[in-house]
Amino acid sequence: MSFVLLFIFAAVYFIAAIINTAEFKHVAGTQILGLPLAFHLGVLVFIVGLVVTHVHLAQSDKKSGGK
Repeated sequence: MSFVLLFIFAAVYFIAAIINTAEFKHVAGTQILGLPLAFHLGVLVFIVGLVVTHVHLAQSDKKSGGK
């Protein structure tokens, strides 16, 4: 399960990183709710990181017999 979580985070991170390159600046600058797509992707990377960490810690705690 850890590899699945790692893959999910890595996919979101690298997609956001690629879109934020100079070649895709026209895509990154697309306005969504008054903010550029690059901003939304940055926030998404942060949120996915928190969710993946939470899921991993919850599973790890369950395996170790914790609360």
